[in-house]
Amino acid sequence: MMKSNRYKKGVTVMEMLVVLVIIGMLSLMAMPTFFAFTKNARLKGAARMISSSLRNARSYAITQRAIYTVDISLSSESFLMMETITAVKRIYASDTGIIDIRNYSGSDSGSVGGSGTITFNPDGTAASTFTENSIRVYDPAGRYIEIKVYPATGSVKTGDIGQDI
Repeated sequence: MMKSNRYKKGVTVMEMLVVLVIIGMLSLMAMPTFFAFTKNARLKGAARMISSSLRNARSYAITQRAIYTVDISLSSESFLMMETITAVKRIYASDTGIIDIRNYSGSDSGSVGGSGTITFNPDGTAASTFTENSIRVYDPAGRYIEIKVYPATGSVKTGDIGQDI
């Protein structure tokens, strides 16, 4: 007697639906984490861009034996790196996803208007017109990253999200 080929090995429609439901549920659970990651990455990237420009200005000042200044305009939310008078690079905050750059004055609000400069000398030291030599970069949700320049050494330190330095 021959066995019927009617019951071949394979996947039933019901098994396929169960797998699709499981994949859908896992995707829904992962979405909030993914969106939080992209928000954090945008804020960190913007702060990294500003602190990188500050570090580059310090490096240029030492290697070129010239004074380099980073001018940060709080009202137009942009920053400009200059060698004494010649402009090297202007970057607008809107291009980086920053909503706000503020002078950090020890309070949570900080000042929004005006501008300030951070000047790097050929010996590596720095001078700043910002209160406490510190600025904060904010995202639309109000989260911030603080960037601090230490005048005696010219070193630039970038904090973590919502963390004071």
